[in-house]
Amino acid sequence: MTSSFYETIGGFQSLGQWKGQENVMNVLAMYGLNDNVHKLQLLQYIDSNIIGNNVRINTPWGSRKMIYADYTASGRALMFIEHYMLNNILPYYANTHSDNNTCGIQTTKFREGARTLIKQYINATDNDVVIFTGSGSTAAINKLVDVLHLRDEEVRSKTVVFISTFEHHSNILPWVETKVEILRIPNNKLGLIDENFLKTYLKYYHNKVKKHIICTFNAASNVTGIRTDVDRVSKLVHRYDGWIFWDYAAAAPYVKIDMNPSDVAYKDAVFISTHK
Repeated sequence: MTSSFYETIGGFQSLGQWKGQENVMNVLAMYGLNDNVHKLQLLQYIDSNIIGNNVRINTPWGSRKMIYADYTASGRALMFIEHYMLNNILPYYANTHSDNNTCGIQTTKFREGARTLIKQYINATDNDVVIFTGSGSTAAINKLVDVLHLRDEEVRSKTVVFISTFEHHSNILPWVETKVEILRIPNNKLGLIDENFLKTYLKYYHNKVKKHIICTFNAASNVTGIRTDVDRVSKLVHRYDGWIFWDYAAAAPYVKIDMNPSDVAYKDAVFISTHK
């Protein structure tokens, strides 16, 4: 018999007890491939599981079926995930720092199993780490700011941060609050980062000012929906020894994330807001 994922990572429950989770995984394995028909079936399956899909609300024009159109702010709860959490996670939930009881050990394995799946999904290597921060992209960016010691005057004085003109507040305020030098890269007529401007100032700060360069851009605008060519921009930034961070808050649920597509197009960090 083939072991379930949770048995593979050391979970205590038998394959039969994880049947609900296995059914969902079978659907994803069946439909989450390259076949457009199966992609449509997967989308229909997910849509049918949205909690509140058929809710009606009172409007000035009477009762109307609610249409939710704010996914860039937050996604919706899914029935099959909530059922799985209710039946298979919460009964064994405990503090992940506890290793002297079954529930604590099991919850730790759940968390580490999730970390492994995320690393696989984003093509992370052994040199990359997945850090759970708990409060969306804002918390992730604040964590990185602290790791880089940008609130320290000596570090801050030797650093410049490039942001675009169409960043979400979560990718602006944490940097502004450090009082580090910030340069806004304008967009071109297509609504994309002006790469000619970016190249000019990468060269200037690298060769003349000699500050360490941090570029932090969104992979897709949550206002326009325009996607940036993250690999091409990453290559350009690394050419001038800069670090490139990508805010995937609006993009992560809808696009493939590849941390390491090549030796020069790698991402130094990505921020993901899992509730989108």
